Amino acid sequence: MAPVGVNLGDVADEIRTALLAVGYRAKEVNVIDAAAALHIKGWTLKEERAYERRIADRMDFGNRVRCDIGLDGLAMIAVGQIQQLRREHHAQLPAEQHGEKPIPRVAYIIRSLKTESEVRRLREVYGGSCYIVAAYASRDVQLDTLSKKIGESRLAGFDNFRSEAEALIKRDERERGVSHGQNV
Repeated sequence: MAPVGVNLGDVADEIRTALLAVGYRAKEVNVIDAAAALHIKGWTLKEERAYERRIADRMDFGNRVRCDIGLDGLAMIAVGQIQQLRREHHAQLPAEQHGEKPIPRVAYIIRSLKTESEVRRLREVYGGSCYIVAAYASRDVQLDTLSKKIGESRLAGFDNFRSEAEALIKRDERERGVSHGQNV
């Protein structure tokens, strides 16, 4: 879990490295991508070139999913994706070992939770095996990171996009008046 503007790729890499050090493999589940892969009517992601529009579209998409199936809906989609990964793994084993039981020494990195309901649901499903990792960066780092990514996507300098970056950060923190919105 992290606010927009934190490099979750770096965080996931560090977690993956720490897991490898204790003999675990990591599989990543991106909740927005998993939901989009379901191809449910009305759940479509646009292919936006501009980074800020791509992030805003992913936020809108997450809001739409939470509105349609509940505040914990993306967590349940993550659970379904984990079950699918387990089925795929076990399908490669002899028939007597098939099933949805856990894959030994595998941890799942779920990106990116945005509401308390999503966290609560994952804790209900996985109990003490569920660890929530929160990553944070200062507001200046978030602004710089987002401004740079926006500028790169538009082939322009990043100083020109601080207001767009600030708008995304504010939205991600807590969408006012949207009961199923972002609430990091």
